[in-house]
Amino acid sequence: MVQLHMPRETEVELEEFLEGAKRAAAMQLTAVNSKEFEEFAAGVATESSIAEELQDYCTPRFFESIKDAAARTLMDRNLTMELQKIEIEDAVVANVQYAQLTQTQYEAQMAGLTKLPRFWSRDATIEYMQIIMQTRSSETTKMTLIGQEECLVLQDNARTWTFGSKVGSPDELAWQIVDTFGMNNAAKQLSRTVHHRLATRSLSSSSGDGNAPRFERGLALAAGLWQRTTDQLPKLDEYEERKVFPSSLGTMGNVWLFLQLQLPAKTQIDLVEFLQGARMATEAKLRATNCVEFPKFLAEEQGSSSEAADSLRSFTTPACYNEMALQVKTNYLRGRRFVDCEQMTIERAQVSKVFYQRLTEQEYTDMVELRKLPDAVSPDATIEHLRLHVDVATVEDLNLVFLDQKKTFHVQQQNVYRVAFESRVTSPEEVDWHIDSMRLVDKSAVERSPATPFAATDDETSK
Repeated sequence: MVQLHMPRETEVELEEFLEGAKRAAAMQLTAVNSKEFEEFAAGVATESSIAEELQDYCTPRFFESIKDAAARTLMDRNLTMELQKIEIEDAVVANVQYAQLTQTQYEAQMAGLTKLPRFWSRDATIEYMQIIMQTRSSETTKMTLIGQEECLVLQDNARTWTFGSKVGSPDELAWQIVDTFGMNNAAKQLSRTVHHRLATRSLSSSSGDGNAPRFERGLALAAGLWQRTTDQLPKLDEYEERKVFPSSLGTMGNVWLFLQLQLPAKTQIDLVEFLQGARMATEAKLRATNCVEFPKFLAEEQGSSSEAADSLRSFTTPACYNEMALQVKTNYLRGRRFVDCEQMTIERAQVSKVFYQRLTEQEYTDMVELRKLPDAVSPDATIEHLRLHVDVATVEDLNLVFLDQKKTFHVQQQNVYRVAFESRVTSPEEVDWHIDSMRLVDKSAVERSPATPFAATDDETSK
């Protein structure tokens, strides 16, 4: 704890810090585990008072990471979580780290770097401190698998929190959450409700509309799936040889994804060909988003070009474009910052999940425009639909431009994105893949010289 007393003018009272940190931790958990925040993070809602309050408690990088996690919970797992009650029963300080930073180093910390530099610069002007807090809490959470079931769970959780603040003077103290991770010690299910009516409806094999397409059901579906799978088995060997699926899935996981690809009655998807297009679409989306023209166009600046926006609209769903445009515009107008991509390499792209659905026209429109997911399979469904999740690993040379400070930080990021592609697949002619969502699932960043793109090594990378 010697580093606690290293600031020249500021004395940090640990008891006072712990009380404030416990309140911030409880607020963060309550906000993140709320339906309102999940819908805002996923782009279903454009405003959230909880999100605005939460931003004050977190560094920009940490806020974006928990926003991505909340969006994945709703969009990838079709799950909402609502924290009903939390009691932080124990909170202790585990470590204190003090550093002297330049303004550039400090802003890089806020923008993405989480670890403090090992060596202090002679030009340092900022005293900065991180305090590591460990908590033990009892939490009651309502978990809803949309349209299927709800359960109330009591959990005993342990977490480690990293708080950071300038400590050059008492007036500078403003602790923010930099990072957190945790583990579940025990869990007990208090109640569970299964929506039998919706489940029964989803198994219905009849349609009230005699003109609706006759989809395969029951034995006909089993026979058709068997025939298509048998015919396409050589493809599975090719996919495994080309590493189309992540190695973490194993053989059974690969087979499960392959089977789901055979569910459309009339349409075959070649994953090798699909991934070639997915790589190009992902790179095009990232380059269009991370350029100066796009935020200027959204801000309606004179002389701005719509080329990037037009490109993005052509291969994203309306919901995806609107979510992305809102985030870029907010960062530009309120945060006074934008990202410019110098170079990019896509290292790999693999299919990690496959979802097959049957939808009505209205359900499909609601899904791609509003991200409103159907509760169950409608007997009036006329559309076969596939949603493929692709894990894309990139190396990106980025310039983080802060307009008010008139400064640019050059970083290299190694990122992994989970990109969701969607398309109708009722017939081969309808196949038209669009990006429906893109979430950052892993990131490491390192400062770089603008003259040495792609020069960072693994040893230099810090998460």
